[in-house]
Amino acid sequence: MGQRDTEFIDGIYFNNLKQLSGISNTQGRQLDLIFGNSAVALDRCPVLRAPLPLVDEDSYHPAIEMTIPITPDPLVRPSLTSVSRELNFRKLDRVKFDRLINENDWSFLVSCPTIDVAVTKFTSVTT
Repeated sequence: MGQRDTEFIDGIYFNNLKQLSGISNTQGRQLDLIFGNSAVALDRCPVLRAPLPLVDEDSYHPAIEMTIPITPDPLVRPSLTSVSRELNFRKLDRVKFDRLINENDWSFLVSCPTIDVAVTKFTSVTT
């Protein structure tokens, strides 16, 4: 085992990380390593085989999805002085977003040759 392998494994143990993904490819290997450092992550953040992949998958890389539950804190308010150009998901209109996701036929994404093309098409529908 090389130095990088040893450091990687030591980091997993040092941070008390647990593997959350249990999804195997057709060769029986887990290529998508998803780690969390608490028992809560194991119970509340399930990693599942994606029922509707965004792009075609191959037998070595099955599409997966992870659900991360988020409970908004009612006491936290966004800063009004921020001039940042970064994405601010706190301003997301969740009702509108849910409607957008649920009311559109996303099957066209399956024919996208790359994730970049899929993201471009997704963005064009959502803006």
